[in-house]
Amino acid sequence: MLLNTFSTFQGLSNQEVIQSRQKYGLNQIAKAPERTWYNLLLDIFKEPMLVLLFAVLIIYLIVGNYAEGIFMFIAIIAVSAISYYQDNRSKKALEAIQKLNEPLSKVIRQGVVIEIPTHEIAVGDYCIIEEGKSINADGTIVYSNDFSVNESSLTGESYSVFKSNEAEDNFVYSGTIVVSGLAVFIVEKIGSNTKLGIIGSSVLEIRESKSPLQIQISYFIKAMTIIGSIVFIMVCAFKYYHTHNFIYSLLNGLTLAMSVLPEEIPVAFTTFMALGSWKLMQEGIIVKNSSVVETLGSTTVFCTDKTGTITQNTMHLRMIFHAASDTLAEEHDFDKPQYQELLAYAMWSSEPVPFDPMEKTLHHIYEKLHKQDERKNFQMIHEYPFSGRPPMMTHLFENSQGKRIIASKGAPEAILEVSSLSITEQEKIKSQITKLSLQGFRILGVGKAEFEGKNLPTIQQDFHFEF
Repeated sequence: MLLNTFSTFQGLSNQEVIQSRQKYGLNQIAKAPERTWYNLLLDIFKEPMLVLLFAVLIIYLIVGNYAEGIFMFIAIIAVSAISYYQDNRSKKALEAIQKLNEPLSKVIRQGVVIEIPTHEIAVGDYCIIEEGKSINADGTIVYSNDFSVNESSLTGESYSVFKSNEAEDNFVYSGTIVVSGLAVFIVEKIGSNTKLGIIGSSVLEIRESKSPLQIQISYFIKAMTIIGSIVFIMVCAFKYYHTHNFIYSLLNGLTLAMSVLPEEIPVAFTTFMALGSWKLMQEGIIVKNSSVVETLGSTTVFCTDKTGTITQNTMHLRMIFHAASDTLAEEHDFDKPQYQELLAYAMWSSEPVPFDPMEKTLHHIYEKLHKQDERKNFQMIHEYPFSGRPPMMTHLFENSQGKRIIASKGAPEAILEVSSLSITEQEKIKSQITKLSLQGFRILGVGKAEFEGKNLPTIQQDFHFEF
């Protein structure tokens, strides 16, 4: 048990937890029926190519061509073994991934903060979530402090969203991750009733479609079956009319019908598909079934949405606009003295331990360009959270000699509003902001301030900033 610092929230009693669980169930999302080993084998043997191989094998045995029959049987066993091994390994890998999704969650029950397995969260629980943790139920925030959430798992948007109990957007969702701060929320939906659970349930209803090659093979088999049957009937009838020997006529008909289908085609196709799955597996790619390889191979265009979700989720500083000198600098000029202070204050305005890609970049550039690292000499004494419209944030640092650093960053318009620039100077900067915005840059304003004494302003906008 952890020390309870949220005495205003009593949470559920043991009896209320039982009643909630009886009414709403456990906090678990509906899962697809588990695929057993015989299901895997059955799926493999349903593949059109393997069906074709079995048909050819039976025909060889009927006509007494046992050498070809044995070869075909070995091919079936080899291809089936590779496919089964790959599918079984993929199944185990997916099961292992699912087991990782069972973290402990922090809740308040009977006035005490405890940690419980995520599936035991009940409707009505007060959950405590903090920076770096995942949210495991849907609910309404009742307390927050500098709280922001990454909702890319639901929306695809990589930027964090600031939420609070006082804001209009005070709802949190299962499957999202806390980027900063801390919050307490009351659980309203769990398991399959959460927004993530509804998405998961809809995914289970998706029917698997056949790959382009499987469709072509199905048409090919049907066509060959029809042609082979017609040839078989015609040859049998013709031979029987002339010889009146049924067995001889049957063998002649089967032999000619078999010549219609080259037996190497199904062997080659199934072998290549299995080897493709094997190759992808060696590269660390999980392939649920062999037909995916063919679909991937026939793909010519990938349509994707968003950037932060599917890329490396990193940012790169490309340009600096220095207001004092009215100059725009590119990367090769960042080491010039007039830009050092700007880069340093951009770093000081970031979190001391950065987690946001932009702030990580600013810290990296500071390390690269400043030979004397001052970060270890200063301690953060106060932080004004990301707030306001347009938003900004401010950090106050102080060293052992009492020297202070007050740095702010945020939307350029927010820093302009609290700076002492003239209207003409502001218009000049806004013009530069517009030019860079039209080029697709994400723009950040940086400000510095000075303040003596201990009675800090209530809000960061009361500082007098230099842009």
